[in-house]
Amino acid sequence: MRKQLVVAFATLLGLWGVMHLSAEPPAIPDQRAQAQKLLNEGNFKEALEIFRKLALDPKNNQPQLGNDVFQVANCYQNLQLFHEIDGFLDQAEEVHSQNWRALKAIGTQWLNNHHYGFLVAGKYVRGNNGGRGQYVDSTTRDRARSLQLYLKALPLVQAEAVTDRNRNEIAEYYRQLGEYLLNGRWGGAAWQLQSKTDLTKLPDYDSPNYGRWGGWGGGGVNKGAAVDADGNPVFYTIPESFEAATSDGQRWRWAMEQVRRVNPASARQVDRQFADFLQTQFGVQTLREGGISLPDDNATEGEKEANPFAVKTLKDEETIARLATGAKRFTLPDEFNPIAILKRLADGNDTYASQALETLAQIATDRQQFQKAADYWGQVINRFENTAHRQYSLDQIVKNWGRFDQTQSKPAGTRATLDYIFRNGTRVDFTARKIKVSALLEDVKKIHEVES
Repeated sequence: MRKQLVVAFATLLGLWGVMHLSAEPPAIPDQRAQAQKLLNEGNFKEALEIFRKLALDPKNNQPQLGNDVFQVANCYQNLQLFHEIDGFLDQAEEVHSQNWRALKAIGTQWLNNHHYGFLVAGKYVRGNNGGRGQYVDSTTRDRARSLQLYLKALPLVQAEAVTDRNRNEIAEYYRQLGEYLLNGRWGGAAWQLQSKTDLTKLPDYDSPNYGRWGGWGGGGVNKGAAVDADGNPVFYTIPESFEAATSDGQRWRWAMEQVRRVNPASARQVDRQFADFLQTQFGVQTLREGGISLPDDNATEGEKEANPFAVKTLKDEETIARLATGAKRFTLPDEFNPIAILKRLADGNDTYASQALETLAQIATDRQQFQKAADYWGQVINRFENTAHRQYSLDQIVKNWGRFDQTQSKPAGTRATLDYIFRNGTRVDFTARKIKVSALLEDVKKIHEVES
């Protein structure tokens, strides 16, 4: 009997061992679903534990890995543990060093972080830190850190064959690489594209100086478009490779050209972005934005000699722009002429075509070439939809229009004069009526009494 009990116990123990050894942890999708449920319920600490395990799992190479990385940072932020994010991102980079999709997600998160913190005993602590230490800004450093990750992923991306299944994904990598190169270097801050960010080392943290560099929208100190040693505008050509680029401007052009190469369907989007960039640099509106007022005269289009700074005399291949050395009239090569690019876009039948026509109309208006502007508005109305905005913009040019200029009250007994500004009109009729001021005031009082 004793022997039978021992055998039975051994059998049960063996079965338990087999069951225990064969029990597998929940599948990654199940863990991810559980973590997302906890996150949605506000249980950030519990969600963080699962998401962090998923993000640091070397076997996790699923498309959702990027979201796992983002959710870890999201949990840290909700828990006010900003200082934990940097270490996690470094660890995730080490685990997934051969996975370009993971490196892309990690690089993106470096730019999604809060870009401020404190230096405590020489160590950067991201976030508030209770106000202890020296307050610094990490925007420039985080941008460089992000670009390091994207550059690390580049050979892995280039080694992957482009197929219909991954075409959009690879094109998106190049698009974001270009976007991050342009980060903080748009509009008035585009002069920084002349330099080439050293990605072999990280820049120092910046002392707070708000508006110093400007943001994606191009804030900060507007120095005018960059010029070379001879005072000519700087144009960023497309280099043969990322490594061959001599500036961040060329790096950006190369990245966007790869978007076009990998996914030809995005070519018009790339052209539109480049045209917008060129317009912010070389459009005549840069004069107004820089506080430059040019003299006007009665010169007609083509009569450059009458006044070289009369914008209405500009040809499509010409512009007058604010450069770093001041206002200058010059000719733009087709590759760098926003009007030429927009005209090509306008030949299509898609949204880019209608938007291009609207932009061309605005450019012509800025140049005081109102007949051209009216023609462009007419084209977009006839070829596409006649919206209220488009019709109003056309009416402002072609219809009769007038208004009284500002004037001041005159003392009693003084002859009053009114200035009237008009366009497209040859005659205006006025009717003067005597007003009973006392009755007017009484009516105003009654209206206020009813409303109150």
